Amino acid sequence: MIMWFQKVAKNSNFGSIKVRFSFFSYFLEKNMEFLIKIIDVLVALLLSVGSFLGLAMAVLYVLKPTGNRQTNFLFGLLLATLSLTLLDNLFVLTGWFNRFHWLYFLPIYFTFSFGPLLFFFVKSHLYPAFRLARRDFKHFILPVVQIGFFITAFFRHQAVENDIGNQIFFPYYGTFEKPLYLLIFGTYLYFARRFVIHRATQPTDFPWQQQKIFRLRVFIKILAVLFLIHAFFITADYVNYRILGLSLGNVRSFFWFSDVAAAALTYWVIAFGYANEFLAFVEGKMLNMRSGQSPSLVVSELKSKIENEKLFLEPNLQSRMFVNILPVSSARLEKLVVAYEGKTFKELLISYRVAAAKKLLAQKKYQPELGLELGFYSRKFFVRQFKKHTGIPPADFEAENHLN
Repeated sequence: MIMWFQKVAKNSNFGSIKVRFSFFSYFLEKNMEFLIKIIDVLVALLLSVGSFLGLAMAVLYVLKPTGNRQTNFLFGLLLATLSLTLLDNLFVLTGWFNRFHWLYFLPIYFTFSFGPLLFFFVKSHLYPAFRLARRDFKHFILPVVQIGFFITAFFRHQAVENDIGNQIFFPYYGTFEKPLYLLIFGTYLYFARRFVIHRATQPTDFPWQQQKIFRLRVFIKILAVLFLIHAFFITADYVNYRILGLSLGNVRSFFWFSDVAAAALTYWVIAFGYANEFLAFVEGKMLNMRSGQSPSLVVSELKSKIENEKLFLEPNLQSRMFVNILPVSSARLEKLVVAYEGKTFKELLISYRVAAAKKLLAQKKYQPELGLELGFYSRKFFVRQFKKHTGIPPADFEAENHLN
């Protein structure tokens, strides 16, 4: 290609352009190896940072004490599988698997897990009362088989591992894994989007519920676009190698773009997790406090907002989310709540949720999912807090009300 451009430049009358291009082509020829190394380092850095940030965010969500426990766990697991698979891409790019053959079947490759985890996270995020049942675990058969295959191969003797690679991995798994991944992830992504669209068509009582659905809808839309880009590179590689017999292994730029596309998926999920945890705020008009007014007005406004819009139903509600409507920091707000209410912000939310539960139990039969519908972290936590506030479990409270 460079020789062709040089020929064109030589036969043209654009003297200055010819000189510049000659210099450019000479520079490329002399420094191509150096440029390739630079790009390799940049792509490797991108994959490394993505893996680290994803795993850090995954730990944050799994250990998070607020929100819905199942939703947190599913999202944390989704981030962990994406990040570890990105780490696998890093090892391929840097040649670690070629230098350390015993790492080849390192169980950090979870492509079959992305789809089911995404789908059930979306479902749990939209419907906090949803609980994974035994019938749902059929969706995780292929992910478990994939993980089991890598674990089994990794801990076998080196000779047996080589046999597995030559007799199973390359002829069979290597042939069907990529198409299966695209089919599984694409299908679950499609149905996750359908769930979000269906929820968006249902009536919502409060603006914060609409914002929550809107954020999830944007997340799924952009994730779908990034997946299609990633799917293009996977399909191109598969078609060239399996059907046309052409290997793209020597086309370094192809794998750069492929790795960047895979990293973009992970980075987008990380961005959504960060925004959902740190950039979600309660919307409304800022409270205008005049000098000399009591700080108790802030607490009154806070309670009014929580009561009128039923913000306590949001499992992830935190004091920092009120900075757009209250003229105090989250730390100051926490202190004011303790000073004027005699309880922490978390305890204030629990009192609202327990009061709502008592009202509902006076009207209908107790269901284990009731606490989740009211924003509690888990069913056990709901029962424990309800008993702490009323002296009896919710089932007994409901029974006594019906007797009276």
